Amino acid sequence: MRTDPEKQLTSILETVETLGACRICFHDFYRHILEYIPDVPLFHQNRYCMSMKKMFPEQTQRCIRFDRNAVVRHLELHPGQFFKLCPFQVLELVVPVRKEGALCGVVFLGPFRAAAPLPPDSLIATPKGLPRPVPEQLPPLDRQGMEHLANLGYMLSCCISEIIRDMELPPAAAPAGRKALIEQFISTNFNKGITLGMLAEFLNLSESRTSRLLKEYFNAGLTGLVNRQRLNYAINTLQRAEVSARIAAQRAGFGSVEYFHRLFRRETGMTPQEYRKRHQRSER
Repeated sequence: MRTDPEKQLTSILETVETLGACRICFHDFYRHILEYIPDVPLFHQNRYCMSMKKMFPEQTQRCIRFDRNAVVRHLELHPGQFFKLCPFQVLELVVPVRKEGALCGVVFLGPFRAAAPLPPDSLIATPKGLPRPVPEQLPPLDRQGMEHLANLGYMLSCCISEIIRDMELPPAAAPAGRKALIEQFISTNFNKGITLGMLAEFLNLSESRTSRLLKEYFNAGLTGLVNRQRLNYAINTLQRAEVSARIAAQRAGFGSVEYFHRLFRRETGMTPQEYRKRHQRSER
């Protein structure tokens, strides 16, 4: 169950997206902060970025490196928030999240099309190797809009910092290994329509390399791992809540109730209804 501050932060995130006419993406450097704000995407899911990455897959890794490397280096010189223009010429506001002065993560607010000169401290990537994109379908952001978005970003940064103020975070010098990152990604996103490409982007790897890691670490593919997580969630839901098998399947992320029943019976040897009855008898 979420605490009141977590509910408040979720409401603030929705408000910022509405007032700023933007989508929010959060890169969590400690892999623990998102436990408190689980509804925030770990990667850019807006329609424009997803379509550009599909059109120019060879440039996707460059875009990811820009967000994860160039942005962090820029923050060493410019500790406050700033605007950045990515290799696909998408304009976003970069908002650092800090705890006791240490950088814990970065929030991205966008996407936009630059409709005015950018501030001097902005980070700008050249669209090298790309036909110069003209993101005309993106909403324009003029100077007044930049000031408005910057105010929203500052408010959001303060709210997140307040939430994590009392959190015990691991040392920044000891990041999680790739296996732990895969487990964390799946446990956070299993009830969403995640793909191998999304996981690869999260790990900053190619899809083929990500697929090999799944086989090496878990001897399974992404679909099998996600279904396992969904099934465990559905089983726990049936044990703890008086909900139908259909609701349990939907909450777990299964798109087909029939498929959920087949998988449930294959893994447990009984139907969801039979499982619940047996579990209820064992608790008496």
